[in-house]
Amino acid sequence: MSGSDKAFAPLKASAYFSPYHRSGAPSSPQSHDQDDPYASLRAKALTTLEAMGFEPKTMVERGVTWAEDQDPFGHVAHSQYLHFFGICWLRVMESYDEFLSKEEYEAMMKGKTVIPVVHQYEIKLKQQVRYPDSLIVANREEKFEPSRNIGTTVLFSLQQQAIVAQVTGYVTFISPKTGRPIDIRTICEAEDFFDTTQDGVTSERLVFNMSKIFKSYQSIVSFDLAPMRVVYPALHKCAAYKNPDPNKLSNESLETIANFHCDFNSRQADRLT
Repeated sequence: MSGSDKAFAPLKASAYFSPYHRSGAPSSPQSHDQDDPYASLRAKALTTLEAMGFEPKTMVERGVTWAEDQDPFGHVAHSQYLHFFGICWLRVMESYDEFLSKEEYEAMMKGKTVIPVVHQYEIKLKQQVRYPDSLIVANREEKFEPSRNIGTTVLFSLQQQAIVAQVTGYVTFISPKTGRPIDIRTICEAEDFFDTTQDGVTSERLVFNMSKIFKSYQSIVSFDLAPMRVVYPALHKCAAYKNPDPNKLSNESLETIANFHCDFNSRQADRLT
């Protein structure tokens, strides 16, 4: 049987590789939703992942390849799972551009200043994956501490509509001079901790902006401040919230709000366990 209605359609099953299902492609006689067999599956998957608290802007979709990704038994090799996770982790680091200038971001990525490093993780392989399939990689920040960022990253199969692998672990903020974890709230106190970069961006400003990442992590994890104001009635009086201008925030305000967040996050974790 020929035509688009035949049951055996391997070319259609690997449609996730086609550039005609990407933004900017010229229109075809049929809509992309009709052409793409993964359209409805993708919509369900994204709705599910967002409801579970995974961050939309850092998600990645990666189509499974027949030769490169599979082992001799026709399953996606375990080693490839880490490759998939790594694509998402890089996007998480790229999301820091919201808080850093171009120079500060490049200095971080080149290991010249505060360095976020994958420190420890545990991987759970839940289900096997076979070609053809497309996987969504999604990350969820779960706890932000002064020296590390704890979260969960998953692989979600469009074909199976299920999480097929999961990594739980944390990224540690490392000092390039000592190679040791460092508290990003307090290192501004060490005036000579980092040398001034060639473009004139001082270490104090970089660390200050890294502290803004810490201070603002509630937005990264879709944090709702309303319950915090219930737990801490005085929170709305904090200078960090009354004055959103980052150039006018004091280190004391940063540390105050960071402590609020840590304590509240611990209370939330205790409530959920």
